[in-house]
Parts: sequence; structure tokens; C-alpha cells
Amino acid sequence: MLDNKRKTPLIALIGAAALVMGAPAFAQDAAPADPAAAEAPADPAAEGEAAPAEAAPAAEAPAEEAAPTEIEHAGELTIMQMFIDAQPVGKAVLIGLALASIFSWTLLITKLIEFGGLERQTNRFLEAFRGSKNINDIGRVAMSDEFEGNPLADMAAAAVQEVEVSRQAGLSVTGEHRETTITRAMSAVGGVQASLTKRLSSGMQFLASVGSNGPFIGLFGTVYGIMYSFIGIA
Repeated sequence: MLDNKRKTPLIALIGAAALVMGAPAFAQDAAPADPAAAEAPADPAAEGEAAPAEAAPAAEAPAEEAAPTEIEHAGELTIMQMFIDAQPVGKAVLIGLALASIFSWTLLITKLIEFGGLERQTNRFLEAFRGSKNINDIGRVAMSDEFEGNPLADMAAAAVQEVEVSRQAGLSVTGEHRETTITRAMSAVGGVQASLTKRLSSGMQFLASVGSNGPFIGLFGTVYGIMYSFIGIA
């Protein structure tokens, strides 16, 4: 009985010593488990799924960089760019209207210069005409080189020539034959007026045609371009 009581504390002491000596070894065996698990390579399948996710931003980067360029190019709306992008029918309409505009402005400027010169020349002729004392002086002024091509000078010269022809034919231009002489002179002036009207109004028919038909031709080109745009959208 006494021996058993002495053996029990001895066994307990031996067991405690064994536990104290075995605890560090257990701690050393268990400690490397966590770093090993942290440093262990990841699962290949997981790496395969993560790689595309990381590569996706890299693949999207060029698209993001190219987007501003495309938007900037789309915002360039110039006359030349619109003409280049237009269809053959639209280009034909634009070229036709451009040529008509150039010719119209050229004709308009030419007429302004011509009528301005005629107005100054006509004012000088009227001063000389009012200073004439007889029909011979009128004829001399009207047929002078200074007023050559002037409408009023040409009409006055035609009237004077008609009167001179009547005189040379032995016809009386005064008295009871005065009205007849005036009628013949008016007929000669009327012929000159017709030729002068044709000369001075040259090109006016073209301006009238462009002015009346130009808007409708431009509207045709606009409608055709809109129709083609909607067809492209569809």
C-alpha cells in the first residue's frame, strides 16, 4: 500500500517532465506548417482563371487609347471632308452649283463694271448733247470716238443719220413733213434700241435661270443625301 502511494507521485512527475520535453518538439513540427501553406504555389487552375482577369485590362488599354482618336476623327466636319464622303450624285450637284456660282459672280462683277463705265460715259454725252446748237452738232458729238458704243450716243447718231438721209433724198424735214421725219427717226432709234438691249442684257437669262432653279437643285442634293444617310443607318 505504501509502495503504491510512493509510485503514484513518481509517475506523475515523470509524465510532467515528458510533457515539458515534448512540447518544444511539437511546436517546431507545427510551426512550419503555416509558412509552408502560405508559400505553397497556388493551384494551376486558379492561376489559369486569374491570368485572363489580369490580362483583360491590358487588352482593353489599346481600345481606350484608340477611342479618343476615333471620336476626334468623327468630330472633324469640314466642307472638304463632307465633299469626299458624299455620293457621286451629291458631288455632281455640289460641283454644278459651285460652277454656276463662280460664273454668276463673274458675270455680275463684269456687268457692274460695264454699267458703271456706261453711266459715266452717258453723263459726259448728255453734257455735250445739251451744249449742241443744231442737228449737225448733235451728229458730230454722237459719232465721235469718245462716245463710241454708248447707248444714247448710238441712238442719237441713228436719228441724225435718218434725218440726213431724208435731206439727201430731197425730202423736207420741216413744216408739214416734220411728223413724218420724226416717225422715221423714231423707227431708226427703235432698231438701235433693240440691238443695244440684246447686247446689254447678255447673260441676264443665265442669272435668272440660276436664281430660280438653284434652290431646287440644292434641295434635290440635300434630300438625296438625307435618304442615303437613313439607308446607311438602316
